[in-house]
Amino acid sequence: MIFQRFSSDCRMVVARAQETARSQGHPFLGTEHLLLALLDDAGGYLATALRTPAVDVDDIRRRILSIIGEPLDADALTSLGIDLERVRQVTEEHFGRGALESAGRPAPITGHLPLTRRFKAVLELAARAARRLGQQTITQEHLMLGILDDGGGIAVRALKEAGVQLNELRLTIATHLESDAA
Repeated sequence: MIFQRFSSDCRMVVARAQETARSQGHPFLGTEHLLLALLDDAGGYLATALRTPAVDVDDIRRRILSIIGEPLDADALTSLGIDLERVRQVTEEHFGRGALESAGRPAPITGHLPLTRRFKAVLELAARAARRLGQQTITQEHLMLGILDDGGGIAVRALKEAGVQLNELRLTIATHLESDAA
């Protein structure tokens, strides 16, 4: 399987992507979760490439979260004078038990999350990038190339909206990988 070729850092990114999806209450793993996990990585070449003056990581993160939505924060709502439990109680009285489950407190999601079609495509594109460079191990940089080569989905949408020059980022990462392969 493809995951056997992943570097340990790359496996950790996929695990963080799953945790990100779970924290958002999403029962699937999408490219947006993968990009958020890559952005959260503190080390390595990819982190450096993503933290250039041209790339505002916090802006990309905000854009992704605005696209996929964040779960309601009961403490934040309380600070605004909104009692989420009271809202839940009244809503359930009118619309039935569990009417707000998708908002506020998502049910805990356990186990491995299914991968979206696009996420699977990104993994295949990452493997192709590694093969093209004669590299046996798939790294975080290959995952990012997979996201960029796929060219769609929420991850790419957020990057484009943030003004990231996708071709420049692709070239920077590919050049780095090629120099490592030499």
